[in-house]
Amino acid sequence: MFNTIKKVIKDVLTENDGESFCAARLSGFIALFSYLGIAIYSAHLSHSVDLVALGTGLATVLAGTAIYLGAKQATSKGDSSGNS
Repeated sequence: MFNTIKKVIKDVLTENDGESFCAARLSGFIALFSYLGIAIYSAHLSHSVDLVALGTGLATVLAGTAIYLGAKQATSKGDSSGNS
């Protein structure tokens, strides 16, 4: 099971060749998990959660990552989404 998870994460974070890591995907992955970690830590400290702010922040992180990946794909010759 660990090998399956490792393979999926590697496939998500690498370029089409499957070996070199994509900086845009890696930064989006780091941003997503950093945001979730900070949100969980903040909820732990304050013992309350503002779901509207949480959803807005998460949507902003995901939209920013999507825009970054779209701009990278538009400027590169290869297709970074994995489609041929």
